[in-house]
Amino acid sequence: MLMRGRWFRAGCLGGIVFCLAIAPLGLGSAFPATLLLAWAFYQLYNQDNRRNVNEVIDQNQVLLPFQ
Repeated sequence: MLMRGRWFRAGCLGGIVFCLAIAPLGLGSAFPATLLLAWAFYQLYNQDNRRNVNEVIDQNQVLLPFQ
């Protein structure tokens, strides 16, 4: 999640549409996976407290191997 605002929400909507469009293609192999991804994009779309990657790293909430 490198961005916030309109671009983030547009990306989530695009992800939802894409996952729902390819859902019928995985009927024999990984059918529920694309629906779960669409649901995850929906959850991200509705999330209120968004922080980008730089904010999380600046607050030292993620241990990175190259620090």
